[in-house]
Amino acid sequence: TVNFEDVTISGSKAQYGGGIYLSSNATCSITNSTIKDNIGTVRGGGISNNSGTISNIINSTISGNICTDFGGGGIYNEDATITLIANSTIANNTSSGQGGGIYIFSDFGSSSITMSNSTVSGNSATGNGDDIRNGGSFTVANSIIDDYYGSTSLTDNGYNVVETSNIAANATGGFNNATSILYNTKYNVSGTSFTSWSQGGTDPLNQTLGLSSTLALNSSTVGTYTLSLSVGSFAAGSSTASIPSTSNWNNSPQIGSEYTDQRGVVRTSGQNTSIGAYSDNY
Repeated sequence: TVNFEDVTISGSKAQYGGGIYLSSNATCSITNSTIKDNIGTVRGGGISNNSGTISNIINSTISGNICTDFGGGGIYNEDATITLIANSTIANNTSSGQGGGIYIFSDFGSSSITMSNSTVSGNSATGNGDDIRNGGSFTVANSIIDDYYGSTSLTDNGYNVVETSNIAANATGGFNNATSILYNTKYNVSGTSFTSWSQGGTDPLNQTLGLSSTLALNSSTVGTYTLSLSVGSFAAGSSTASIPSTSNWNNSPQIGSEYTDQRGVVRTSGQNTSIGAYSDNY
């Protein structure tokens, strides 16, 4: 078991897991850390988890990693478990295969990831799933995802923002537009080619996500970089009364009794908080 805390892993190169590689029965946790600018020539530019277990990835940034072959620019998860990714940013990773940000792949066993209060954006893949390619089991809440490509099990626990998905919202394996905000799919309407943000079949108060494309410290107290939300973003706390409820803070770390975002900044008090790793009240 290895626990990575307050570390930066950068500039490494390997066939499997340019930054971190876990094999059978290996375990690790990653907290307040940065995995960036690594290269995996086969699977997993930043992290390759092959039949291991990552107990958590919290308050961390995985960015600028490259997989030059099979997939998983940021994270490759094969027949393995990542118990929780929370308050983390996965951005600007690249895959020459599947899953620019994350690739969940089941080969001889089950493969699963649970995510909350996180942002997956600006990644790219030659194959399917610029940000996430799900070929296993994926559970997600209160997170921002640019591009999702799934073919198997998805559990949408609500209050996600998803720009593109290959599966319509009313289909098995699709996101639930009754609680999540989707762009190219709509609840109870077939198809994946719509051109406006909607929730529950109607548009939110505005059409501005306002997610920055540039990683920055953004006054972080833990030293990891995030993508900020601009003033007026519908994903920011208090801009839309129904998004989200306090129940979606539960997997955020705490300072005393207060829930915090990736930066260590206290999330908005009151009924709703921002969606994603970065929280602000506009």
